[in-house]
Amino acid sequence: MAYRKGHDIAPALLAWRDERVRLGGGPGGAEKSMRNVSAVAWGLGIGTAPDQLPDNALELYARTYPGRLSPSSMASYRSALDQWKRYQAQGHLSLDRAPMSSYVIPEEHGMPVLPHPSLQKWHRIMRTDMKVRTTLTAYMRIVLGVMEAAGKDDPLTLDEEDVQDYICHRIIERERIGKKLSASRHDVYLAAVRRCFRDLKRAKDDPTADIKRLRRRGDSVPTPVPPASVVTKLHAAAVGDMMSSDARVSATGRMMWLLTAQMSGMGFRVSTAARTFPRDDMSFDGEHYWLVPQFLKGRAGRPLPEHPVPEHIALEILSNWREGESLVPLEWSVQNTAERWRAWALSHGIADVRPHMLRAYWIDEMIELTGDLESVSVAADHKDIKTTVGYRVRRIRRATLPALRSFGTDMPARVPTQRSGDADMSNVKLFRAPSA
Repeated sequence: MAYRKGHDIAPALLAWRDERVRLGGGPGGAEKSMRNVSAVAWGLGIGTAPDQLPDNALELYARTYPGRLSPSSMASYRSALDQWKRYQAQGHLSLDRAPMSSYVIPEEHGMPVLPHPSLQKWHRIMRTDMKVRTTLTAYMRIVLGVMEAAGKDDPLTLDEEDVQDYICHRIIERERIGKKLSASRHDVYLAAVRRCFRDLKRAKDDPTADIKRLRRRGDSVPTPVPPASVVTKLHAAAVGDMMSSDARVSATGRMMWLLTAQMSGMGFRVSTAARTFPRDDMSFDGEHYWLVPQFLKGRAGRPLPEHPVPEHIALEILSNWREGESLVPLEWSVQNTAERWRAWALSHGIADVRPHMLRAYWIDEMIELTGDLESVSVAADHKDIKTTVGYRVRRIRRATLPALRSFGTDMPARVPTQRSGDADMSNVKLFRAPSA
């Protein structure tokens, strides 16, 4: 069998693919992973010996062939290489994935057969609330497994001790076949039972609770905007790290500084900033510097957004980044980049801030400065202008709060909601009822 570029696939990779399919893996995913690993191996000149791929193989491949991999392809290649490394280290045991629960839900006419009316009601609630069917099925199997192990028929009678007993039961099951149960599964088991109890209790108290939780399709909740003081602290922390005598701290500070500057000063998403090649993506038209990120997902014919680069940032890029060098190491995924950024911010005492909140800060500031929602929507690369309008509506609401409080209202300074304190105020009474 030949690779699409005319390269032969190594026998070890063919055996890996066949083993994955034999143990129940999807043939399409196994084939794609095999071809991705083979492409990297041939790109590095060791196509006949993929077992010799170094740990930074993806970074070397991206540097050798700049511009070949999009962010989505990068994630796919990284996943394939990680799976191949685990297979080399553990053999076929790396392909044996632990199911969420050993309980198998019987089906009839395509619908699950559940033993208790409460579970049937929970299934209906979950179908209206959850978009991912696999998550629904996994949660249902977990709860049924805990009920079976505890010998209980009603999910509302379960408690945390039942979950702990079930975790011990699953650990023993996995040890019998020489495997371990990851610690993350413990949290999932407890979360599933808590979710079941909470949903059923809420449905019992209010039969229409599952209907009230439904959001209308197309509704958009704007990301919370951090105060300007927080953004200033982030920039100051990054500059402080850049001035450190420790080369490693200085390099990390420079990286975090440019990430922060791109998100809070240019409106980049973290997925775009993490895949920026600062020197290659920046151009100069004789008057201004512009940054046009090349790796953007889901363009669907839309032009690449152009972002003006302040001169001090442009000079920093020209001084400290080489051509073909990415802003962050290519082996970092977008999620990994976001997690590292949050950990860095937390190390400087700045908590409760996410990378995307800096983009929201930029959008909010642009709306305040220009008032042109259409131009801001294009600059922010929003697919729908309704998303941009949401920021404008929230700014108007925030501006009216001081006037409302001046009339002796009992509105709290920050309204707790699911995602943002300022996103939804429909559940708050603005004025205190007159005293008798």
